[in-house]
Amino acid sequence: MLRSVKSTVQGLKLIGFCATTAASAANTVAFGKGDGTFTNATADNQIDFVPKVGFARTPVVVGTAGDNIAVGGTAFVAADPSATSVSLTTVNGSNAADVGSVCGLIVAPTSRTLNTLARKDNGLFTVFSTKKAPRIIAAQITTGGSTVTVGKNQVTNVTGGTGISTITFKNAFASPPVVIGTPEIATEGGNCRIDSITASTCVVNTFNAANTATSMPINLLIYGSDVRDSDSHSIVGRAVQTQMRLPRLIAAHISYSAGTPSFVVGGGELTVADTGTGAPTLTFRDAFPTAKVPVVVASSSDATNRWCTVVTSATGVAIEVTGSTGTPGDPTDVHVIILGSDDPTEF
Repeated sequence: MLRSVKSTVQGLKLIGFCATTAASAANTVAFGKGDGTFTNATADNQIDFVPKVGFARTPVVVGTAGDNIAVGGTAFVAADPSATSVSLTTVNGSNAADVGSVCGLIVAPTSRTLNTLARKDNGLFTVFSTKKAPRIIAAQITTGGSTVTVGKNQVTNVTGGTGISTITFKNAFASPPVVIGTPEIATEGGNCRIDSITASTCVVNTFNAANTATSMPINLLIYGSDVRDSDSHSIVGRAVQTQMRLPRLIAAHISYSAGTPSFVVGGGELTVADTGTGAPTLTFRDAFPTAKVPVVVASSSDATNRWCTVVTSATGVAIEVTGSTGTPGDPTDVHVIILGSDDPTEF
């Protein structure tokens, strides 16, 4: 059974894409081409997305590096996204420009209302998509093993060796979906790469700060369509569906100034504390049920500190941002997408 994803904020729209960072002539878009235009005009390793219909306000953007990006590489938000443009850039494990595939997930507001309008127990708003039959999976797995901590009713995990897992979707999509991942570890400099995506599987690789394959827990958001014309675009939108009960989505954009984090987006649903260099800690205004941790993915926007890991609980998430060698550093900005269940019996 599928349920509609909800949010305390009215008018949110979910957009996903998988594309390549390469010379402009070689740019390809595997998912999301109906939502706007994609170019590599700024740089070969930067994908620039202009939505077909502009957003009402600044969106939240999270990206993950994919096939052909060198080990230890990452995708980061190239510049502050705006109502009319979003950019993701890919680099290798030494923070040098690298080209390959990249997936992006955008939580975009369609309403100019800035304040949170609801509480989890007092009526939530549906999150919409431009796709037909949109569906999202939230999972937490450990690479290099068979563990599925979150999402056991949605995915299976089969090891392919140290730091490598093949994730099988129990209900396949109609075409390859968008896959976003962030390591769930307290150690510094962990990273993931999505090596291949089909309608029914994805291969996930994880690396440590030394760019060595290392098994670790990872959070995954997998977003696709259950009909084949997934690149069609709908201005009205359809409700995003998931198999979890009482699903709730939170999106946040945190900016740093003189070492102090503050909210650009998400201040009505979260609080933020500076708990060390490159270590913003978010607390949920409405906690999720005890021991039912949500899935959290994050991306940095910084010239040096571009690698993100998270440690999640039912009450909040600790984020750590580092440079390529695993040294913590304050980012310019951090974008975060959170999807969890308010049903204490879920998972």
